[in-house]
Amino acid sequence: ENLGETCFLSSVVQALYRCPRFRSEVLRVYKAGELGGLGAGLGALFGAMAEAEAKGVRSLRPEPLVSTIKSSKSSYIGIQQDAHDLLMLLLDSLSPVRELVEGRVSHQTRCSECEAVSQAFEPVLCLSLAVPEIASLSYLLDVFSQAEGLRGREKYACSSCCTQTEARRWTVLARVGGLQILHLSQPSTLKRYPTMLPQDICFARWCQRDCPNWGHQYKLRAVVLHSAFSSQSGHYTTLYRTDEGWVEMDDARCEVLDPEQVASYLTPSGGDHVTVAHLAFYSID
Repeated sequence: ENLGETCFLSSVVQALYRCPRFRSEVLRVYKAGELGGLGAGLGALFGAMAEAEAKGVRSLRPEPLVSTIKSSKSSYIGIQQDAHDLLMLLLDSLSPVRELVEGRVSHQTRCSECEAVSQAFEPVLCLSLAVPEIASLSYLLDVFSQAEGLRGREKYACSSCCTQTEARRWTVLARVGGLQILHLSQPSTLKRYPTMLPQDICFARWCQRDCPNWGHQYKLRAVVLHSAFSSQSGHYTTLYRTDEGWVEMDDARCEVLDPEQVASYLTPSGGDHVTVAHLAFYSID
């Protein structure tokens, strides 16, 4: 249920809960007393959601998590927030299950003089991809990993041959967790483009060969959608995948989608859209 401008919270919680292995791990460590703060609030809410589902209850007030957030961020609830920001707060509070979600990117640079390649690693809990136009997810990943030239004022200081020289720099995935979350970043609030999301994907094309989970097939488990009605107002909803098909959750409203409705969200056509994918959750299981 929406407790007043909490659709951003409901959508993220629903998406995370619909990722089976992540849900199981959060419940396991919560029951073992290994979570505190926001993590404990999320664990308590997951437990309440599981109990409600078992009893056939169709809606639930997210009070366990809302109360925890209010105790640490009193001004956070009651005004609309960005779902990606909340997601990062929650993931940061879940250190016992961090390995399931955490990935790593490798920024690699090749010197044009000695051909030596250096690497700089960066941990990522959620991979952000810019959406400059209507495009497929594969295209966005290609753009993310494409090489750029370093020349002129941006020449590379090579530590191998000790020269200031031209170089090529690119980024690859060095580690993909069991749950890969993607943030689809729009150019502005009102200029927005849809992303075509495959229901199944292998990230090997953008990974190092020694990357854990290289070659594994990932299933799209959930999508957080954002609808922008003006520069000051918007709304979040969630799509999630079941064995029978796709379901849309809009706060307490639940609707089973037909194939045409699913396609309108996952493989949209055209330019500007009011509703676009904001977060995508891909899981091995």
